[in-house]
Amino acid sequence: MKKLNLFLLVAMVSLAGYAQQGFIGPMPDTFVFVPAVNTTETEAEDLTLANLTVTFTGFGPEVTQLPKPELNLQQTPKMFAKKNLPKLLLASSMQAVAGWFDGESEVLLFDFEKYQKRWPNTNESWTNPEISSRNKYKNWPEDQSARFPGSKGILVGFTDKYHMNRMIRNVLLAGSVTVYFSLGRQHGCQKEKFAKRALRTLGYTALSWASYAAGSGAAHAFYGSGRPFGK
Repeated sequence: MKKLNLFLLVAMVSLAGYAQQGFIGPMPDTFVFVPAVNTTETEAEDLTLANLTVTFTGFGPEVTQLPKPELNLQQTPKMFAKKNLPKLLLASSMQAVAGWFDGESEVLLFDFEKYQKRWPNTNESWTNPEISSRNKYKNWPEDQSARFPGSKGILVGFTDKYHMNRMIRNVLLAGSVTVYFSLGRQHGCQKEKFAKRALRTLGYTALSWASYAAGSGAAHAFYGSGRPFGK
C-alpha cells in the first residue's frame, strides 16, 4: 500500500511540475493527497503517506505531512457483556451436552449393569462395548478387516453406541471452542493487554469446565439410581 501511495504522489507532483512549465494544462496551486485508508489498527500504524498537502511556489512544490487521522476504535466487549450472552449460552450448552455423552460413555464402559437397569430392553450388540466393539470388523475374529470404509477409523462412530457418544462429544467440544474463540478481540476493536486476555481465557475455561462437569455429573446421577426410565 505504501508503494502505491508513493507512486501516486510522485505522479501527481510530476504532473504539476509539467503544468507549471506549460507542457500541459493548468493545475491548482494546492491539492491534498489523501489515499484510501482501511480502518484497521495494523494498517493505520503502517500508513506514512496519508493527508499530504502539496503547495506550489515559484521555487517548486512543497510537501507537508498533516497529522495522521485518528481511528475511533471500540473497546473489546467484556466477557459477560449483553451482546456476548447468546454465544456464551450456546457454547456452555454444547459443553454440557458433550459432558452428558462423555458421562454416559463411562457408564457404558465401566458400569454397563446400571445402563442395562435403566434400559432393560437395550440391544447389547449396539450398546455393550464388550460386544459392540466387534461391529467395526467384517467378521470377528476370523476376518478383522473393516466392515465398511472408515469403520475402523474416522467412521467408527457409526458402529456402536459407545463410539457414537464419543463422536458426538468431540463434535460438540470443537463447536463450543469455535464459539468461544469468536468472543475474542473483534475487527475494529482495540488491542487488549496480555493480563486482560489471560483473565478472559481463564474465565472461558472455567465456564467451559463447569458446564462439561455438570453434564457429565448429570449423566452419572441419571444412571446411578438404577431405576428403569419412566418408572
